Amino acid sequence: MHRLVAALCFVSLPAVGCSDDTAREESYATMSKSLTLRFQSDGGVLSLKSSGKLLACAQRFQGLEGERVSCAREGENVEVIVKSSDDSVIVVRSLGQKRGYYTCARKGEVERVPAEMRCKLTTIAPRGTGGLSSPFDSSIAGVDLPNTHWVDDGQTILRGMEPRSAEQFEDIRSLGVSRVVIFKNPTGNDDVGKEIAALALPEEDVLHVPFKWKDLAGFTEPCQQTLEALRFIRESRAAEEKVFFHCTVGEDRTGYLAALHALVFEGAEPRAAFDSEMCERGYGSGNPQKPGFVLGKLEDGLTPLYRKMAFLAFEGALTEALDDSVCASEPAVPDDFLADPLACGTSTTLVP
Repeated sequence: MHRLVAALCFVSLPAVGCSDDTAREESYATMSKSLTLRFQSDGGVLSLKSSGKLLACAQRFQGLEGERVSCAREGENVEVIVKSSDDSVIVVRSLGQKRGYYTCARKGEVERVPAEMRCKLTTIAPRGTGGLSSPFDSSIAGVDLPNTHWVDDGQTILRGMEPRSAEQFEDIRSLGVSRVVIFKNPTGNDDVGKEIAALALPEEDVLHVPFKWKDLAGFTEPCQQTLEALRFIRESRAAEEKVFFHCTVGEDRTGYLAALHALVFEGAEPRAAFDSEMCERGYGSGNPQKPGFVLGKLEDGLTPLYRKMAFLAFEGALTEALDDSVCASEPAVPDDFLADPLACGTSTTLVP
């Protein structure tokens, strides 16, 4: 069983399973090994038939690599991801606390989605090696470091999972990266110290910001830490130095920082940045394997922080100057700002 699942076994949904093959088989025992799904339309309103039951399809989302259609009935949720690059379809099906992943062959079309899908149960493989690992591939040709992507069109700013192997450090060097932001608090195994040693960069070219993914200390400290990282990225770009930033798996804290960069330096809209830089790269439920306790901590801490920082950028208080004065007091965010729940559906970039 894959390393991410094994590492999170003690907190995962039952369908995710553990490292032991028997445990995995038992956890999937109640999920159908094959599944036939059919979309149907009534006056342009989609519904989905699954195991003889009709699910209402209330949401369609166009993501980075296709469209996600989310359908539900009491006790069952189905996300159908129709890839835009080929004819493949990925399905994430939840029955209560159990979850199954399917690859599907498609037939016909209705309302721009497959009319029928014949699906087989599969697994989602974490990429990379050692410890927690992301299930998302790099979008950069020839780079195997998981969840690694260019942030800007000029390809001077890179985001991704933390490098751990000699090959992954070489991936970063091969792209011309000469500066690094480690945007995470250290763990007990001296992971940050080991990485700094492996990078072998001048001291001034590595910035460690001990940003936590949970239990954030109020508003001022994480706000200041965010601006410190963004200033380093801004200065690196101004000096025409390629910069790489990461947390542990390149999903939550990395996505948050990438979204703030998009808001401040690219004029992105707050919801669009949340969807593309965070959800589509595995933030929160964008990674369907993320344990429930992690999702709860994000909902209590990092997601509300993003909402506050996004409001400051939207109001023009947070600018490219990145002045720490904006962190002095917590903003009073109106109830109607990003009023829709800031929650992610499964990323359209997911591949078994």
